[in-house]
Amino acid sequence: MYLADSVMMTTSQPDFQDVIAALRQLFDDRALLARHKAFAPFFLQALFDDLRRRREGVLLAVSGGPDSIGLVMLCHAWQCLIPGDDGAERVPLYLASVDHGLRKEAKDEADYVAALAKGLGLPHQILSWEEGSQLKDTGDHSNLQARARAARYELLGAHARTLGVKTLVTAHHLDDQAETFVMRLLRGSSVRGLAAMSARRSLDDLELVRPLLGTPKEALTTLLNDLGLSWCEDPSNEDRTYNRVAVRKELLPHLAEFGADADHLARTARRMARAEAALDSVARDLFDRHMVPEPGRALSCALADFCSIGDEFRLRLLQAAIFHVAGEGYPCREQRLLHLDKALQLWKDESLEARKNQETGAKSRKRTLAGCCFEISQGRLWIYREIGRLPFASPLGLGEACDYLSLAQISVTGGSGREKTLVLRPLGEEGRLILADHGYSRRDNPPCITGASEGAARLLPAGLIDALPSVWGKNGPIAVMDWPEIEHKHGFALEIREKNTRFTKNAAGR
Repeated sequence: MYLADSVMMTTSQPDFQDVIAALRQLFDDRALLARHKAFAPFFLQALFDDLRRRREGVLLAVSGGPDSIGLVMLCHAWQCLIPGDDGAERVPLYLASVDHGLRKEAKDEADYVAALAKGLGLPHQILSWEEGSQLKDTGDHSNLQARARAARYELLGAHARTLGVKTLVTAHHLDDQAETFVMRLLRGSSVRGLAAMSARRSLDDLELVRPLLGTPKEALTTLLNDLGLSWCEDPSNEDRTYNRVAVRKELLPHLAEFGADADHLARTARRMARAEAALDSVARDLFDRHMVPEPGRALSCALADFCSIGDEFRLRLLQAAIFHVAGEGYPCREQRLLHLDKALQLWKDESLEARKNQETGAKSRKRTLAGCCFEISQGRLWIYREIGRLPFASPLGLGEACDYLSLAQISVTGGSGREKTLVLRPLGEEGRLILADHGYSRRDNPPCITGASEGAARLLPAGLIDALPSVWGKNGPIAVMDWPEIEHKHGFALEIREKNTRFTKNAAGR
């Protein structure tokens, strides 16, 4: 059953209202609901029981397609069956649809979801991507699907935070998992990539949950047909100029002829996920063993120790360091990590040769990748945030919290009240020189900077100090992260609540 251009007309027809009435009667009768073949309690518990602890509620991303409408039906049935002998309360469900502004039918589809949600008594919000309509008008379709996807998650994440919800639920299913596995296989992905989509992962300060990864799409469409429910079809899902659609329509049917159907491919992805978890566990242990927390969320490690680690784990440590310093995001392409690793190996050999020849004044080496600087100095690898050509700068009121590059919420209190205009920004060379003029110029493992690595005194790279988040007044820096002497001098108190820190053991050690 499909909906095209007449979605809004369809929602007002008697048959739609009859379906809604029947659904409300079904969901209001727990005994009848539990006997429905599609809503067996043990099946629903297997899918959604992990959501029971989300007492603040969960946000369901609903496009109007069969996958997401099926998710709504299953999740709402589970919600209605939760109250039981343990006295558990229902987990609130919130629905949201994103209108990307790329198709005229998108608004009608979102309105259809809104009508369905209203009929079921579930709150729903339509979120609009303003840039999408502008892109459609200008004809700029470069990497459009990826840009729309990023915008979708940004809008959904912002709405979840507005609701006070920490969990976003999507309807990715078994067939999606198989497609993702094949697409990454074609790209030559590593074990991490071939693990495809995880059942849950962090999304900034939220958790993204995919409970239907083991459920075939056919099961969802069968459910909707049994309930007499229609759904919307996005015509772009038939456009084979998109790589994912071509894989779905052309390659997967051929693979199925040789026994590699969606279930087989998804099972292989699960095996890769187990292997990835084992490798990641070892990498975490190596991170804790070798990486030392430095000021401003930076890291350092002995270059020789780093280079003695196996190839796969060196790449994983580099990626983990990027996540730690610059925040969680999509992993770097392996080729870029390999180029960086090759440079580090070369620099290690140069450093050993210099020592052999008893050379003094060893050279400093630096490269940038994914928002981070990787610098070799004094036999150590230093990793710190890259300031960039357009440094972050944001006005900051006393007592107000400001998001700093999605790494931390920073606020400042105190002062004499004379500072009316404050700015949150990296310290920069300018700020470092201003502080030097006031006697704060020591870089050799400075005792005034908290978190500096222990051991023999050594110079902190100037770039690391320049990258420290700082609060500026009219005449210069009045507070600097991990440099308490500065704020004490000016009578301010800097409060920092870090987030997106992958390795909390090291973060807590600062």
